[in-house]
Amino acid sequence: KGWRGEVRLDATLSGTPEAMQIGADASIEDFHRYDISSAGGMRLRTHCDTQYSSPDRIARNIFCSVPVGNGLISLHGYAGLPGVHRVNLSLDIENVPMGAAGLLAMRAKKNLPADLVATGNIQGNFVVRENGTTASGGEFQGQGEINDFRLRSASEKADLSPGRVPFALSAAAGSAPMSRRSSGAFLQGLEEVRLEYGPIALPSGRPAAAQARGWVGRSGYGLMIHGEEELSRTLRLAKLLGLPAIEASAEGVAQMDLLIAGSWTNNVSEDTSGFAWPLITGKVQLRDVRATMHGVNGPVEIASAALVLSPNETRLDKLNAHAANAHWTGTLSLPRSCGAPGACRVSFNLSTDQVGLSGLREWLRAPEKDRRWYQVLSSEAAPASFLQSLRAAGKVTVGRVLIHDVVAKKVSASLDLENGKLKIADLRANVFGGTYSGAWQIEFAGKSPAYAGNGTITAISLEQVADAMQDRWISGTMSGNYQLKASGADAASFWESAEGGLQFDMRDGALAHVALNGDDAPLEIKRWQGRASVRSGKIEIEKAGLSSPGGRYLISGTASLGRELNFKLIPSAEAKPSTGSTLYSITGTVGEPRVTVIRAPETQAKLKQ
Repeated sequence: KGWRGEVRLDATLSGTPEAMQIGADASIEDFHRYDISSAGGMRLRTHCDTQYSSPDRIARNIFCSVPVGNGLISLHGYAGLPGVHRVNLSLDIENVPMGAAGLLAMRAKKNLPADLVATGNIQGNFVVRENGTTASGGEFQGQGEINDFRLRSASEKADLSPGRVPFALSAAAGSAPMSRRSSGAFLQGLEEVRLEYGPIALPSGRPAAAQARGWVGRSGYGLMIHGEEELSRTLRLAKLLGLPAIEASAEGVAQMDLLIAGSWTNNVSEDTSGFAWPLITGKVQLRDVRATMHGVNGPVEIASAALVLSPNETRLDKLNAHAANAHWTGTLSLPRSCGAPGACRVSFNLSTDQVGLSGLREWLRAPEKDRRWYQVLSSEAAPASFLQSLRAAGKVTVGRVLIHDVVAKKVSASLDLENGKLKIADLRANVFGGTYSGAWQIEFAGKSPAYAGNGTITAISLEQVADAMQDRWISGTMSGNYQLKASGADAASFWESAEGGLQFDMRDGALAHVALNGDDAPLEIKRWQGRASVRSGKIEIEKAGLSSPGGRYLISGTASLGRELNFKLIPSAEAKPSTGSTLYSITGTVGEPRVTVIRAPETQAKLKQ
């Protein structure tokens, strides 16, 4: 199932059934796996001679030869038909070029480089014996080696030159195979004849250079790798061997303890061919790794991390990394067999002591065409970046977030990124001496990002807000909640498009630049509460109640994003001003407000304007 080619058999029989002389030629033309192009087809052929005796059902003087380049594979001996239990066969391999084995591998293994070149030659001798029915079954022996072995691919910039590779034939029954003795439970539970190979040196110049050893049997295959290797070379060697490897530019050290194993067939229903990818399990200790990705404007530097490959999950534990001018720790995980990037969701739990918004935006800004930070998630951005196809969900905890001159402490949030939409839930922070909690959703798929959010502020210090504005124009504490929608590529367009509302409650403060009744004392506020709306770049307050030592007022008016003011203060007992009543008009700017006293009959005219 899944193999293609044309089989041809020509046989000649002469003599009597008691002493039959048999000669046969067999060949397979254009041998290949069903999903590998048959261009440059491969031919396998052999010739066999034997004498068959029907009374004892044994073929004697068997001799088969398979010429391979300048080498030869030959089989000789005798063998009984099934049930006779008499076998004595010897298989000899003499100077078979590795180029032929490489060509066979390229017809049988998908994703090998098209320019793969294998050199070296194979020598070996194998024997199988059985004489009558015994409890232990047949005896399998044999060994050989590949001399001057080398694999290389110019397109993958990969070169593997282990030199000598020993191999041996063994059976699990009644023996302790080479790989079982050397690696504990590596092959436990397999009761079959198999070809074991290794150790294979993977020279890298490191003190504990990696070695590999493995096996091939009727049920499947396995390869164990242990030792240190350069990460970039490891990725190139994986592609050289047709193994799945991430597309990344990465440098660093990988301490590997891996098992690559699989079966020749698979019962997965969606894989109609019966072929399956090999499964890689084990652990890789990463150290001093520097990786770059498309769509971000800076590297990810991993000081250390443990990459754990289980059958169902890939997990990055004990992460100690630097990115976006911040030091990160935590974990990442991804289900196995995801296929294309974005097919599965990355789960994460990350934390850092401090991160700056400007540094994060600069890191996320793709260097191509000097695009803005959010455009790495835009469907119109080209070329496609890693973040555009990323699906991720998890939690982030930050000790300090620097937003220009504002410091938010103990920040935590749950993030969900999918299809160009970022959902920020359970966002919490200590800011301006108080607390903040809220949620936001940001859509990056359009020409301009769209935002929607809501939240609650509790007991924030207005003195700290004023300090951030570099003008101590207000003091006191404030609590409230808000809802806001906006869009835009920068702060100006964001606030010009913003629409929403704020329910606020200010207590025990003052407006430092506002003085009523002609004196220099700032307007003290016991409590100021009400609702403000945001629209067209302006904040509008309608009849918010203000209580001060001098009385109660209703405040209405607007403040622009340029800090321009246009407010009216009306004593609450005179909400409908009459002749002789006093109102206050506050204009100018937040830093330099102008207070004007309005008395009737001017009051009525002013209110109508």
